[in-house]
Amino acid sequence: MRIPLLKRRERRSPAIQGAPRLASRLLSLIRYGFSLWLRALQAPQFPIRSSGIIASPETILLLALVFASFAGCSKKQDQDLKTPATPQQAATQLDQAFESAPSHIKQNAQAASAALKQGDYEKAVLSLQVVRDDPKVTLDQGLAVHNSTVLLESRLLDAMASGDPQAKRAYEALKAMKRK
Repeated sequence: MRIPLLKRRERRSPAIQGAPRLASRLLSLIRYGFSLWLRALQAPQFPIRSSGIIASPETILLLALVFASFAGCSKKQDQDLKTPATPQQAATQLDQAFESAPSHIKQNAQAASAALKQGDYEKAVLSLQVVRDDPKVTLDQGLAVHNSTVLLESRLLDAMASGDPQAKRAYEALKAMKRK
């Protein structure tokens, strides 16, 4: 027994039946918009054409591609301000950031740097607090102080987990510094 084939319209679902009409409408809207754009380009009052630049669609597309390609080409300036992985890197970052600072700020930053290198975290926290609270600290210097405190916090948490009482005191001082 042979099953009769359905007519072409009956085989399509209602959603599929409307799809060709929708696609043709979208295509006609795109064509209409493109034709309006081309007419605007050819009109003498079009701003790009009136300034003497040849404004063909290819030229505009080429300029758009050139601008888009250069949009992501910038030099990364914040590579030096990454969060340090070791206390020595944090100390180096502090020294570099405070090279041109006023003497009293530079002296406290050097004390914090030396304390970081020696592992005297309580002294490092107190020195960083004095440096951070100074109103003459620049943005880069503030970032160096912040990066050092982030490193200090992780080191202090590790030391507290192993039962170091000095780390607990230094961590309490660091928490108090963050609250201010």
